[in-house]
Amino acid sequence: MPKATRPLSRLSPLLALCLAMAALPAGAEKADRDKPLLFTSDKPSVYTVDGSEGELSGNVIISQGTLRLAADQVKVKLPPDGFQRFFASSTGDKQVEFRQARDTPGEVVVGLADRIEYDTRADTVRLIGRAVMRVLRGALVVNEASSAVLVYDKRSETFIMEPGENAAQASGRNRLMTLPRGAGAAPAGAAASAVPLQPSTSIQPRKGS
Repeated sequence: MPKATRPLSRLSPLLALCLAMAALPAGAEKADRDKPLLFTSDKPSVYTVDGSEGELSGNVIISQGTLRLAADQVKVKLPPDGFQRFFASSTGDKQVEFRQARDTPGEVVVGLADRIEYDTRADTVRLIGRAVMRVLRGALVVNEASSAVLVYDKRSETFIMEPGENAAQASGRNRLMTLPRGAGAAPAGAAASAVPLQPSTSIQPRKGS
């Protein structure tokens, strides 16, 4: 079980400002929210008739327009408010993948983690354990963040980074790479000049994973 990460609210204001948020230049694909949700899986799965609860397993793929969530297992909850929540996990070294096109033509957000929680009401994607998020422009990596926990707010196109022992970096530290505008191709994980980070006033980090 991954150990709880230290919430950013307990860090110094300067450290929280430097590590908390990185602004992205444009919104996620807004047309996706009006598309039907599609579920596919290879193994026996259970889903209630009213759609309030479900458990899917075996190469599970959930898609909605350009949005795609791929995992070994996914639990689905539909509270009375009508907004679904997805709890996705994978086994072994395989990770859960979240992918969605952005409103900027040719750009895609890709997230990888041991577990992913997607809340359709808050429009947030929580990546837990060896979390990595990239913004791709074709094959070009223009932004890459890694941490123990990443929380991506699709509405504001911001993400919060929570360091911890289960981070993608062996040191447990947050890591952010941004590619300067007009720069050439950069491989995933390559160093580049950073842009100013911006704190979020809307996402509140949890006190543990």
